[in-house]
Amino acid sequence: MVIKLGEYYLTIMRSDKYQKIRRERKVMADVSVAAANSLLELSFADDKYISPLKLQKLLYFVHKEYLKRTNGEALITERFDAWDYGPVLPTVYRAFKTFGSSSITKLMAEDGEVYVISEKNRDFEAALEDVWKRYSDLTAQTLVDMTHMSGGAWEKARRDKVSLSNDDIFREDDWD
Repeated sequence: MVIKLGEYYLTIMRSDKYQKIRRERKVMADVSVAAANSLLELSFADDKYISPLKLQKLLYFVHKEYLKRTNGEALITERFDAWDYGPVLPTVYRAFKTFGSSSITKLMAEDGEVYVISEKNRDFEAALEDVWKRYSDLTAQTLVDMTHMSGGAWEKARRDKVSLSNDDIFREDDWD
């Protein structure tokens, strides 16, 4: 399925042992899980299995990097909620919560299909690879601490008891 997001296009692909085949999807929340699966593919390829907590933080950083690369155009339209341990995509939380604090060992399927973000979305691929290179070796707790920066989007959302806004994420200082 090709979904138009502003001037950007997203293709959700079916991944069957990393063979990608196009298939139509209707629910935008699938984009969050497809992005998570794309990140997990990278983690499995590098033999660096990650917990659901670390997955959430890395997804947040990928989302932020994507916003910066596209001048504020969001790929993930689901809002991050401000939970105790930082930004969380509720759909991704529900999809991977059975792993608890253990490492995730499989991609999430929906209706028997596993979806990832198309490699044709160069901004997403670049954001994904950049975040993975910079942050994959950090602990989940270090990533949590980074999302809790003073004056950041998470802190503002917690204070105001709202979901994180893409504008606040976009304007947030970088961690490097």
